[in-house]
Amino acid sequence: MTPRLLARASRRAARGLFDAFAEIGGARRYPPANALAAAHRLAAAAGALARAHAVHVTVRGDVPRGPVLVVTHVAGPLDALALLPICPAIPIAPAAVLGWPVISTLATAFGVAFVTRADPMARVRTLRRVHALLAAGVSVVDYTLPAPGGAVGAVGELRRGGVGIAARLGLPVVPVAVRYAVPPPRRAPGTSLTRHYLDLAARPRVDIELVFGPPVHARAGEPAEVHADRVRHRLARMLRLGEPGQAQLRVA
Repeated sequence: MTPRLLARASRRAARGLFDAFAEIGGARRYPPANALAAAHRLAAAAGALARAHAVHVTVRGDVPRGPVLVVTHVAGPLDALALLPICPAIPIAPAAVLGWPVISTLATAFGVAFVTRADPMARVRTLRRVHALLAAGVSVVDYTLPAPGGAVGAVGELRRGGVGIAARLGLPVVPVAVRYAVPPPRRAPGTSLTRHYLDLAARPRVDIELVFGPPVHARAGEPAEVHADRVRHRLARMLRLGEPGQAQLRVA
């Protein structure tokens, strides 16, 4: 990385840290009154971090006004910074995020749901939290599992738990496809998280497109795994074919 690019990445990292610590301090002094307030404050924090990193978002489709279960995939490390300011929600994050400096503290302060997918009891606890959030009128973001082969942006399996809860509560599932104008590089084995982050932060800007698909409702008597598979196929089709229509909103 050239000195100029390193300086740009360092400036953005410093601004991002300042914004993150400000949000963490605010959460400690004035904790969110409830989960809905936490979701909106998390959205504001994500928006501040997105601006610090020159993230520009184009939105297509109808943004849900909630509560809904949003289902998306992992396209890159800045996905949440693009999605949450547009669609305030509490995301389900892998427990590995708890090991990330600063981000883990910010996520914990605003009630992000963490899950260890390999632990059945941990999944049960997370699903109880998802039920409580959706029942309280708070949207939740669930992610498909990594695709076979580890391809970034591809759609893997979607577990049935969150979809089943949404169906029992009579709430729709909204698939969201995420596309980077310039796909982020895959993190090479042995590359530190800091170096991988700096490579992305050094870009002049990061353009991300969010495509909100139509709500997918459960059919009468439909098993949750079938409902989940319909959602996954809809999301995969959106990624493969794109979504017709003009951009509805552009956020700089």
